[in-house]
Amino acid sequence: AVYRNRLPKSGCCGERELLKLWAWSLVEYHRVVHLDMDCLVLQPFDELFNRTAEVLYTEDWLMANRNTKVAPAQGGFLLLRPSASTFGALRDLAQEGDWRGGAGWGGSGIGYFFGGPTIQGIVPYFFSHLRPGSAEILERCTYNNMADNPYFKEDDECRDRTPDRKCSDCRKWPIEHVKGTHFTICQKPWNCVGGSFSWKGLCAQFHQRWFDTRFDLELNLLKTA
Repeated sequence: AVYRNRLPKSGCCGERELLKLWAWSLVEYHRVVHLDMDCLVLQPFDELFNRTAEVLYTEDWLMANRNTKVAPAQGGFLLLRPSASTFGALRDLAQEGDWRGGAGWGGSGIGYFFGGPTIQGIVPYFFSHLRPGSAEILERCTYNNMADNPYFKEDDECRDRTPDRKCSDCRKWPIEHVKGTHFTICQKPWNCVGGSFSWKGLCAQFHQRWFDTRFDLELNLLKTA
């Protein structure tokens, strides 16, 4: 009952976020990349397709708190090895709904954060707790850059517990080293939203890349019309 009541109000999209689990059912493919609609691929990441991990993803420490031990998965970028058995196990886990208030999935403490009852919590619980060693955590600033602040506001400690403030600061990442971006903090370029993030620093460069990509698409469509 706790899970059933919490799920529709969890994260951005409630129970609809669990649709991403169906990516594991696409067994006709060697690998599947699941991207949110507000993501933009800037460079190829072919080097990831032969990795042995069952799933590769980036962490989202912005959804965590100081007591979080296992970080949320950032659901906008998942690169996975499809498997009917894995899909079945994930589906059964979601249907069982053993998510507990204050304790997360299975009482493990994993998934008690924003979006924890959905994909953001299920992925780290399943692949780090139930199947330890089966996931690979990628550098978020390279593959799923959101230009996020990696520090707690109060004292500037790293959210991911990296000592001496040596965590990756995606806001300072050269765009030439970014292979994928996710328009969350930077806002959606197609909405023409202003404000302190959208058209400053790396966010401005991401937005310009989106408009450049759209312009190239329009030119190609005109050639085929």
